[in-house]
Amino acid sequence: MTDIAIRLATDGDADKIQSMLARLAVDLGETTTFASSTDILRRHGFGETPLFHCLIAERDGIAVGLALFFPEFSTLRGMPGIYLQDLWIDGALRNSGLGKRLLAEAARHGEARWQAGYMKLTVHLDNPRAERFYRRHGFANGGHDQTLVLEGPDFGRMSDPQ
Repeated sequence: MTDIAIRLATDGDADKIQSMLARLAVDLGETTTFASSTDILRRHGFGETPLFHCLIAERDGIAVGLALFFPEFSTLRGMPGIYLQDLWIDGALRNSGLGKRLLAEAARHGEARWQAGYMKLTVHLDNPRAERFYRRHGFANGGHDQTLVLEGPDFGRMSDPQ
């Protein structure tokens, strides 16, 4: 594991990020709904107001893992936190400790940059292996929360000023 470096992604890494996210979509069986692209990642993840941060794990210059996350704020907790959107590890390196290293580095980054005091994520219901991984590292159900999503035409109607 000492031959794997973890670093903050730059806009020049958009292709690597896209490739790993596409592999994550395959792992999750979400290829038909996966719509991200290199241009989208570059436009929204970098520049003056990036909407996410991304850590890349590399071995000999080859991307083998990522953690994509962004700040959030909890009024109940009274503090900022980290929302972990995506964590992906190359299949050959799963159970190697790299996932925990990426989580720890994301926690350090959020704590240093925006005083994050917690980390939150969503696990796909049909991915018990991922749920076991997160629970092993201390993640627990968030109480009475259930994730709901507003998207597509419904989101368009909500954002319509009429």
